[in-house]
Amino acid sequence: MRSLDNDPELADKILKITTDTGWQGEILNRKKDGTEFPISLSTSVVQNEKGETPGMVGVAVDISERKQTEKALQESELKYRNLIETMPDGFYRSTPEGKFLEVNEAMVKMLGYGSKEELLAVDIKTQLYFKPEDRESRVLQENPLELDVYPLKKKDGSAVWVEDHGWYVKDKAGNIIYHEGISRDITERKIWEMQLQKYSEKLQELNASKDKFFSIIAHDLKTPFNSILGFSEILKDEARNLDIETIEQYAGIINSTSKNTFRLLENLLDWARIQQSQILFRPGSVILKKLVAEVVETLIEIANSKLIAIINCIPDNLVVTADEDMLKTILRNLVSNALKFTAVNGKIEIKSVSKVHAIEISVEDNGTGIKQDDIDKIFKIGSGFTKRGTGNEKGTGLGLMLCKEFVEKHGGKIWVKSEEGKGSTFTFSINQNE
Repeated sequence: MRSLDNDPELADKILKITTDTGWQGEILNRKKDGTEFPISLSTSVVQNEKGETPGMVGVAVDISERKQTEKALQESELKYRNLIETMPDGFYRSTPEGKFLEVNEAMVKMLGYGSKEELLAVDIKTQLYFKPEDRESRVLQENPLELDVYPLKKKDGSAVWVEDHGWYVKDKAGNIIYHEGISRDITERKIWEMQLQKYSEKLQELNASKDKFFSIIAHDLKTPFNSILGFSEILKDEARNLDIETIEQYAGIINSTSKNTFRLLENLLDWARIQQSQILFRPGSVILKKLVAEVVETLIEIANSKLIAIINCIPDNLVVTADEDMLKTILRNLVSNALKFTAVNGKIEIKSVSKVHAIEISVEDNGTGIKQDDIDKIFKIGSGFTKRGTGNEKGTGLGLMLCKEFVEKHGGKIWVKSEEGKGSTFTFSINQNE
């Protein structure tokens, strides 16, 4: 700001402009003690009735306080700017319509843009949120959360997880002028949290598996052995007093119970080994129809007892790449389940469909079927879902879990389509590397 005392050129300029049109501006004035202070000065000429200019008039207002306020505001703004630009977290200010008004360098870097100008040009709703409605639900709600966590889309399309603290700035009438806030990149923390969640779910699954495992050992193995021991004890002590038909009946019960218990024991051992990663995956060429025939042969006695027809619909020349033992276990469990839930005079069909890079194998029955509400439970060992067969056979659910594990070893998936009262079709895929 210039002073009249030290600037004759300014005095001449004010005098000239005052004579022509009048002058208005801010200059420095001097007090009696010699100190300078700012004033707002307005000057104009005074004319008489004859149009003569006998003099000039000026109005000076001391603006020291206003200037001090302006200076304080400027210093405060400078500090604010320095704080915003040097802070490690992203700062933004945006309109309700979705346009940035201001961002700092940390925000630019966090979102992967090359400059402030580039980021200021983006449309927030369509370019930063994976779903446009996310902004409506998170940022533009009537009372925004003090702290919210959500993903934003970077320039390259990848996600950055932010912890956002936002607020509204309103005018005196309560209308929103803009939205501003501070966003912190917590992507690494979020990845760890999701990983911990995954580990937690896996641990819960393992605990459920352990509980199920012990439950099967304590009950499902103990019960059939009680039956075997009981009937064998009768045969041992009373064989001489029993007729041949009764002996054959008891021997048949012991035989069938032993076979079922042995299959359960095989599943238990396989399940325990796979949980400990002790089962090696050894894929090779397998003639599928032959393998299916071998599995059916082991279950033919059960099928005959219920007069159930098992039809092997696999093509004669179909060769698949698979681990033979695992594939047998999968099919044995699926066919065994189909037998369990199919009534007398029922039918089971084993089919295959060749896809581009996979073989899909299905076991279809016309049995009791599964309720839609129960379908999601059958592959979860901790669900507690069990169901009695048509001959009151009891299941453990372990077989299907074992099927799922072995199918996934082959890079495939297993699923079921079922309608209660009309039967079920269990299908699994086996990837074929060409």
